[in-house]
Amino acid sequence: MEGVGSGWPLPLSGSRWGSQYSAGDLREDAPALAEYRLATPSLFDTLRVRFVAGRSFSATDARHSVVVGSNVAERAWPGRSAIGRALRADPWGGGMESFVVVGVVEDVRQLSLRERPDDALYFDSRGWSWTDWEIDVVVRASVEPSSLIEPIRDALARLDPEIPMAEVRPMTAFVSASRCS
Repeated sequence: MEGVGSGWPLPLSGSRWGSQYSAGDLREDAPALAEYRLATPSLFDTLRVRFVAGRSFSATDARHSVVVGSNVAERAWPGRSAIGRALRADPWGGGMESFVVVGVVEDVRQLSLRERPDDALYFDSRGWSWTDWEIDVVVRASVEPSSLIEPIRDALARLDPEIPMAEVRPMTAFVSASRCS
């Protein structure tokens, strides 16, 4: 394996989750909408999502750290660095909370290759309980993807035999489906 990461929802998966955010030049009384995404620190490298500035999450980051897409950085802080700046979002559904930007990534198309990328906020998934959420695990490898299914299923069972492995699809299937929609 060349890399492994996890998060939700994956690009081109057809799944969405989002809400409001405010930051910088965007007033809190008129917040913008963003796609919310959960990510482990390694997800960006595994999916080959390039960092424009800053970095991924680290073990020393506070729970309230966020990586933003380029659209967010350009809208909220035009001509300025987003790194170290605060934004407000509501990923837990309990009201707007402050987060510190640690990285800016290139924008990723979420629903289709034909649609313009939405504003995106990536929250560190290590601060979440996955018992109530689905999670997508992404593996980058230089071998045939189907040859990894059983080793991954075995590794998952060793971690927790109660965790189901629901569906296995190569990213090429997501891309193909997006081209047809």
